[in-house]
Amino acid sequence: MAIGRAAAATFVLLPSDRMRWYAAAMGGLGVCALLLGGWFGVPLGALTARFDAEWQRVLQDYGSLVFLSGWEPLDFARLVLHLSTAAMAFRLLTIGGQRLLAAVVVMACASLALTFVGADSLQMVLIAQAQPWRVLWLLAFVSAVLLGVILLSLNSSASNANEAAFRTVGAYALLLAWCMAGTSTAAATLSALAAFLWWLPVFRPGLTVPTSILRVAPVVTLVLLALMVVAEASVVLPLYAASPGREMLWSWPTWVLAGVPRFAVVCAVVPALVGLWPAKTGPFLQWVTAAALTMALSFTLDSRSRYQRSVERGLEQQANQAPNLISGPVLWPDGELEPWAFLGSAGYGSIIQGTPRVFSRDLAMQWGARRRQLLALEAGVKDSRYRLGMERLYHSPEAMQELCSSDDPPAAVALLNAPGWSQTSTRFELPAPQFLPPQDPGKPWEVRSVVYLVACSEWQTAPRR
Repeated sequence: MAIGRAAAATFVLLPSDRMRWYAAAMGGLGVCALLLGGWFGVPLGALTARFDAEWQRVLQDYGSLVFLSGWEPLDFARLVLHLSTAAMAFRLLTIGGQRLLAAVVVMACASLALTFVGADSLQMVLIAQAQPWRVLWLLAFVSAVLLGVILLSLNSSASNANEAAFRTVGAYALLLAWCMAGTSTAAATLSALAAFLWWLPVFRPGLTVPTSILRVAPVVTLVLLALMVVAEASVVLPLYAASPGREMLWSWPTWVLAGVPRFAVVCAVVPALVGLWPAKTGPFLQWVTAAALTMALSFTLDSRSRYQRSVERGLEQQANQAPNLISGPVLWPDGELEPWAFLGSAGYGSIIQGTPRVFSRDLAMQWGARRRQLLALEAGVKDSRYRLGMERLYHSPEAMQELCSSDDPPAAVALLNAPGWSQTSTRFELPAPQFLPPQDPGKPWEVRSVVYLVACSEWQTAPRR
């Protein structure tokens, strides 16, 4: 991502268009030369090295984002949304702003092309490790800012009433698309339609729409936003209200509207939809609006549960060199950070700790073997990328011996229930209870307050009953 930002900044800061074209051409030629070297197998060491079949298989099994083949439709829908927003805001910017936006969009598209050709097609290690697709983060930030620019300029950017009507409909369609981002691929279709309507009067100035659309569009958008909030809240709020002590009810802002970003978008644009602009309102209404938005922001700023806070405090303590309770990796049920936070030990099979596998073949082979070992313990895994089964370990000493007798066993296994086949398990109380929503409707929440640590060293010879 840093390379993309530097390239975009260089493109903007160069004093002339000729120098910008020269810089773009030189960068493009360098990348093409690198890709051609990988294509023809030119022996240039790490510059043209390629993944072997086993290494690539491990990466793809974990659903690695370094390959576009590992992306989901929602990821591409979000990209279309950001590009549509950039297209709509382009004419609203100054010359310098347009140049910067163009540089960001070109870098984003080039990064996708480079990822597809270099990582997916040629399996080049250097391209996959560089992860050029992360330039899309910069595009996402810019497009989020441009959404506000579009809404703020609705009353001043159009040259006539007909163009204003098209832009109004397009802007509110884009707003609805942003509220669907991350939850529905319809966001891509809706944002593309919004960009089409926004630019249509430029290419077809003779088309007309009723001017009443200027009054109808905000009302329709507000109604649709309200329906979305009510529909999701009617499902989420009862679910979280049923948590023990209603403790998880305060987490609902991060779930309604698919998280804080969506919630913040709605809070920010509602005043725009009802016309509460400083130029049109008195000081009292401005202060009321500012206070309401500040309350909404403070309400959604931190919705972490007590358990999440305890994990983060544990990580801070371990960062201050707290003593390790267990030396060696610990297999924790559905836990990525808990072994580090509570025990000062690495996790066994943790997706987070295995992320650097794209930078090391040895690490990838180690995590691939661990993944296969854990999958062998549980046949009914719903999502093998993220949830590795431990059900057999609760009931079977043979499974425990099988895991502990492998070539790369964990130092200990954390079980949610005291195993009846072991008399040496250590009870470990969590600093705060963990509440997990029910997997099936109508069932109670799962409460985890204790785990039982079973050392693998006692199970590397014969099972004990």
